[in-house]
Amino acid sequence: MKIKDVDRYLNDKHLFHEHFPNIKSLGRIVYTSTERDKNIMVPEGVDYRIPRFKSTKEVRYVRYFITSKSYDTTKEYLSLIRKQWAIESKLHYVLDVGFNEDSNKTRNMITAQNLATARKIAYNIVSQDKTVKAGFKVRMRKAGWDTDYLELLLNRSYL
Repeated sequence: MKIKDVDRYLNDKHLFHEHFPNIKSLGRIVYTSTERDKNIMVPEGVDYRIPRFKSTKEVRYVRYFITSKSYDTTKEYLSLIRKQWAIESKLHYVLDVGFNEDSNKTRNMITAQNLATARKIAYNIVSQDKTVKAGFKVRMRKAGWDTDYLELLLNRSYL
């Protein structure tokens, strides 16, 4: 769908609800940035967005958000987004620190996706275990060293 079509749907509420009846909330964020003229000399460490500099190029990014839940206030919506990003950030931090995921050198894309899925499954299994009062890394090491603990993790049903 082109941006013009999305804008048309956003501006015409009847058309929008006719085609998308389950969507309760929608939003649009517009990011605008400018590049400075490369011929203008700027001292090192000075912010490029000084108003007196003339920009040569303006770049505009538009992001759309849709949801099936209605929000009363913008604060409520932003709070939900921040909570979601906090969960995502925590997961990526654990995957990087606990599994050293950023240094993975897998070249085959399918293999890399399979390994990422296996890491997330392992993360879910280990993080749900409360028998060992320790951090995630310690529990991962214990599962690697102690086969009885590994069996306990794998035989336990979390679903």
